[in-house]
Amino acid sequence: MNNYLIRFNRAHNDTGKMWRVFENFDQGTEYLVEHLDINVPCRGNITFEYDTDSYNLYCEGYISIVDGTARITQAPLENIDTEQYKTTINFNNPLPKDYT
Repeated sequence: MNNYLIRFNRAHNDTGKMWRVFENFDQGTEYLVEHLDINVPCRGNITFEYDTDSYNLYCEGYISIVDGTARITQAPLENIDTEQYKTTINFNNPLPKDYT
């Protein structure tokens, strides 16, 4: 099972990719997607990055992305290629205290 932090993409620049989905935040995998379908419990979360608070949704599960929609479920779905939605991130900040 993976951990996810989800937030609005303020820098989408009319790409339609309105959501940033960070998978296992400390490992640096980020997906940029158009829509969300979250089928697991989630809660609010705050991280401190670049000298400011960032507000997120936090949940645990498995991701699949189809036609720009990230679906997070309690059980893994069939193998679906998510590579086209990945982007590289670099965080030099520690994890938030309540991330685990």
